[in-house]
Amino acid sequence: MQTTPWIRVAIGMICAAHVAGLAAQSAGSDRAAQSSGSETLSEKISDGAITTKVKAALLNAKGVKGFQNIHVKTTAGAVRLTGTVPSREAKEAATAAARTVDGVTRVHNDLHIAN
Repeated sequence: MQTTPWIRVAIGMICAAHVAGLAAQSAGSDRAAQSSGSETLSEKISDGAITTKVKAALLNAKGVKGFQNIHVKTTAGAVRLTGTVPSREAKEAATAAARTVDGVTRVHNDLHIAN
């Protein structure tokens, strides 16, 4: 199917307006987040990257058995580990692995040891 040139131009203008609106909305939400004391978009992205790196560290760590049952949440660089692990050693190894990741400011280990 061929489109006429004016349809391409109209679609391009609509896409450009949409992108501009998203950029303005993002900038506005960043300013609102900064003024309210909550995380900015860049902090959320950084926390997401930290979470991903901690999960990779858990996957590669020796002594962390049952890593698939560990949930990771990062807020302002503070990592919270939740879920279950098979032993005290695995719980301690998970904390140690999380602490090796750049950007981690604290590790809250709320892991439970399975019976």
